[in-house]
Amino acid sequence: MKDVAKSTGLSIATISKYLNGGNLLEPNRIAIEAAIRKLGYRVNEAARGLKTNMTMTIGVIAPSFNSLYFMMIVSWIEKTLTSYGYASIILDSRLDKANEMANAGFLVNKKVDGIIALPLSSNGAAFRFIAKEGVPLILMDKPVRGLSCDLVKVENRKGMYEAVSALIGLGHKAIGLVSMPKDTYTAIERMKGFRQAHEEAGLPVDDRLIEYEDVSMMGGRLAMSRLLDSKSKMTAVIVNNDELSFGALQVIRERGFSIPGDISFLGFDIYGIAEAFNPALSVVDQPIDALGKHAAELIVKRVTSGNKAEYETISLEMSLCLRGSVRKL
Repeated sequence: MKDVAKSTGLSIATISKYLNGGNLLEPNRIAIEAAIRKLGYRVNEAARGLKTNMTMTIGVIAPSFNSLYFMMIVSWIEKTLTSYGYASIILDSRLDKANEMANAGFLVNKKVDGIIALPLSSNGAAFRFIAKEGVPLILMDKPVRGLSCDLVKVENRKGMYEAVSALIGLGHKAIGLVSMPKDTYTAIERMKGFRQAHEEAGLPVDDRLIEYEDVSMMGGRLAMSRLLDSKSKMTAVIVNNDELSFGALQVIRERGFSIPGDISFLGFDIYGIAEAFNPALSVVDQPIDALGKHAAELIVKRVTSGNKAEYETISLEMSLCLRGSVRKL
């Protein structure tokens, strides 16, 4: 520690504060990290943990590693936590509530300094358990009923409202919807926006054009098959998630329908590959980088405050991008 202090010209107290996870001026942090790299200094994490009662480790619980959306968020969380000197333990609930509870118990027993979680549902017994154990907790994507804690989410209702309004503005009046199960927070919020856009345009919502399925490619296939089998006059379809979208697209093409000639297509959360399709897919995207950064910064703030900071809710805008998969009637 003395060598790092000598190399940077900073006091031993400042170096100690950095090593123990305290907040520093950015120039001081940069100087200390440069000196640590130059001198090959290694922190004895076990010894520091005994002294500070901190492990410098944050747990992250994701619903499914199969979703590109979730894994991109987790990547930004991990990247941001690393910049603050925290390691990450990242666990997959595999869309199973029993796994979610087991993951919560594992992280609590590991004595991580805090947990960032994307809950499977708003019931969230696993996260009430975490809070009861006194572990700092940040929720993402959706709140848990009856639990007060920090939350980072997007404006789902507004995102869907803008998507439907854009399609209506292009002349579409029979708009289908493929959604995750209707009792999920995201589905409920987006349905509010779906109905609001129709109501403001003076159009009825045709419930025959709304299909709910489990979040998977097979779910997308099943829901889109039912919509096409209904022989409706649907001219456009919105699909609520990337995995559902991929399954729906498969069925549309297998049935010989043209996009956008026969059906205009708009998907949610199709990251990085929407333009690789022909035609390029119209999408409503979430600010993945900002979501991950905000969640990581909030957990660091909560941990360093001794879990005493005021609870915050950060709600971010979604962005609509119309491409070749949507046409004007």
